[in-house]
Amino acid sequence: MKSKCGNCKSVLQINIPPDSSKQYLFFKCPKCDSKNRLINPEFKQEIERISSSNPNKKDVNTIGWLVLHTENIPPITYTIFEGKNIIGRPTKDNSVDVSIKNDGYLSRKHAILNIEFKHGKWQYIFSDNNSTNGTFHNTEKVEKGEELYLEEGDTIQVGRTKLVLKLKSKNATIDDAEKTVISSDFEKTIIM
Repeated sequence: MKSKCGNCKSVLQINIPPDSSKQYLFFKCPKCDSKNRLINPEFKQEIERISSSNPNKKDVNTIGWLVLHTENIPPITYTIFEGKNIIGRPTKDNSVDVSIKNDGYLSRKHAILNIEFKHGKWQYIFSDNNSTNGTFHNTEKVEKGEELYLEEGDTIQVGRTKLVLKLKSKNATIDDAEKTVISSDFEKTIIM
């Protein structure tokens, strides 16, 4: 397979070992000696898919997905719906729509993604819900009470978890949405 060096932009022929089971392959450019990362096209990663456990969402229109895209954590795809989608850490007394379990920096009801049809188009309105550790949009801090309009491919960070917005209207299938996220570079994690 051919790949381009990230440093000198030389086009190189890369041989992928037939037994390679890793998501990323690394190679050194013979021209400039820089180390490069390549996504293994043969890598098959299992992706967990989670739909809201909220019984009120049962018959609500699916608008798209939030795909977990955090370094060293297997991807998870969360279904998002028309209306209010609460993102947070679940407890036995706390029901959320996007339930992120293994992030101690996440508040119970950390953020809200409100999806509504207004003025002839869908709007994706994101806000921090007075979280303890803050929220980020494409690495920029979201102030408490601030509302942001998200677009396809935007990355939000809640706690230390990064999620990428993928819309049903822009992706033919959930598989297509997941594939574009998994094959993209990670946004840097903001440490609070």
